[in-house]
Amino acid sequence: MTVGYTGIAILFAVAAVVSILFKKLRQPLILGYIIAGVLAAPFLSADSNIISLISDLGITLLAFTMGMELSLRGLRELGHRIILAGIAELAIMIPAGYMVAIVFGWSRMTAIFFASAFALTSTTIVMKTMRDSRESLRSYSDILIGLLVVEDLLTVVMLAVLSALGTQKAIVPLQIAELVAALVLFASVSLILAISILPKAINRISDMGNDEILMIVALGFCFSLALFAQELGFSFVIGAFIVGVAVAESDHKERIQQKMTPIRDVFLAVFFVSIGTLIQTSFVLQLLPYAIALGALFVVWKLVSVAIGFTTMGFTSKNAIYVGIGAGAMGEFSFVIGRLGLQVGVFTGQIYTLIVLISAVTIVILPQAVRKNDSIYSFVQRKSPKGVRLYSMAIRRFGDQLMSQSGKPRRMKNSSKNMILALILNVLVIASILILTSLFVGNSNFLMTKLGIEYGLLYLGYTCAIILLLYASFNTVVAEKDRFFVEKDMKSDFTSRLLGRLTQAVYAALGIFIVISTLQPLMYYQPVIGYAAIASIAVIAFVLWRGLEDITLTISNSPSAKTEVQSKSDTDFLLEFMKG
Repeated sequence: MTVGYTGIAILFAVAAVVSILFKKLRQPLILGYIIAGVLAAPFLSADSNIISLISDLGITLLAFTMGMELSLRGLRELGHRIILAGIAELAIMIPAGYMVAIVFGWSRMTAIFFASAFALTSTTIVMKTMRDSRESLRSYSDILIGLLVVEDLLTVVMLAVLSALGTQKAIVPLQIAELVAALVLFASVSLILAISILPKAINRISDMGNDEILMIVALGFCFSLALFAQELGFSFVIGAFIVGVAVAESDHKERIQQKMTPIRDVFLAVFFVSIGTLIQTSFVLQLLPYAIALGALFVVWKLVSVAIGFTTMGFTSKNAIYVGIGAGAMGEFSFVIGRLGLQVGVFTGQIYTLIVLISAVTIVILPQAVRKNDSIYSFVQRKSPKGVRLYSMAIRRFGDQLMSQSGKPRRMKNSSKNMILALILNVLVIASILILTSLFVGNSNFLMTKLGIEYGLLYLGYTCAIILLLYASFNTVVAEKDRFFVEKDMKSDFTSRLLGRLTQAVYAALGIFIVISTLQPLMYYQPVIGYAAIASIAVIAFVLWRGLEDITLTISNSPSAKTEVQSKSDTDFLLEFMKG
């Protein structure tokens, strides 16, 4: 038999048997496909190239169909709250993955790739779980779908950046400029195609009444733009996704989607099988305890990050927690980042295997968590410390007040405009500090030689400058926060104080992280990063506790503040007062 067909025959045969077995056991088919890849791997060494090609086709078609689910009109209908909540959620998830990688002693580039893979939710797995458990009919399902759409869009951007960075193996100013220029070129061409050319071309060809020609033309556009993206140094996924968005703007999205879905599912199954073929089985037992711990961390931290993001944007705590539970699975694009990391030499086989195992753990946990989401929500409500609930209420009140005017920019108060502007600018400042720190550490030897400054003095000077910059940024945010809460009522005063302490805790943790990152080359004892993480958590806990102490002390000194609830403790009174 011709080389290639043997591998395909073995692959599909093993996948068929394992998928039937997993269906009987009522386990996720994706896990079955991965295990099929592990079992088939010894027989596919000669056919690895063709298997890789077929799996690339699968992920390309997946990105294409995901783009069709988005559409520019659909993105507008999502609402700015869900979009901002999705951005906030990823902004909280990514640092957690980065810290995990640093604690393991991996390089900065490896940490960036791992953090990106660790942050992502699997649309395929979540949607399948929701349908199987009949949760897709619940009130929060539309919000969860909105989050998945936003994550998919952000994932495509992340893949574009990672594929460009991965080929460079380092971050230097010239390469960043080249990356930005390539992104601008690709974005310009993509927007022209998506808005003006592709939808009209699809509509014109559809008038011929031949579905076969329509499919061929759509796939031709898909693979052509995917190739264009790859030639610019990005992942081919972004090109396929953009064409999907363009097709969604045409009048024949449903026809193409109906024809595409069975083809996509076949190739996608091969993609998941190919994931299994890359697992190094010799590491599985060694990595399994880490995978279980990190899988549990992913599920819990995803719940926390989604809850924070959605609560900040004014969603109820119940919806935020339910969405956080439903989003608790890593999946297909984490695997894509894993394979990309292997291809560019950022990941070892051991790290890639760990990513797959973490995903497998979350895939097992998700169906059980979704079935018990009512119990989990009740447990979280009962067991959440009062302080956590108070800070959550303060965040939600701030988000409600800020976002209530954002839909009508002309009528927005100056204090709200200034607050939003301050938040955006200071996020950019913090991002710039992180990039500068990475550049400084990577080029410290060059700077030391060029400036003629001693090693320790150079690091001390840079650290002091960064601390002063962070302090200035913190003062700007706090000043705008004080102007934002112009009302003098007690509820606004309490909210302002809690947010002030929360801001102080965040900046303190950022300061510790940046200082340790800057001084890391001087520290040859790697666990110091772990100690820094513990110190950050301790500082955050202390600052937030002091915030609660300040408020309860205020209540205690003002007996008139709780005349109707004298029997309650200060924190109980505050909880009831903030709810009202």
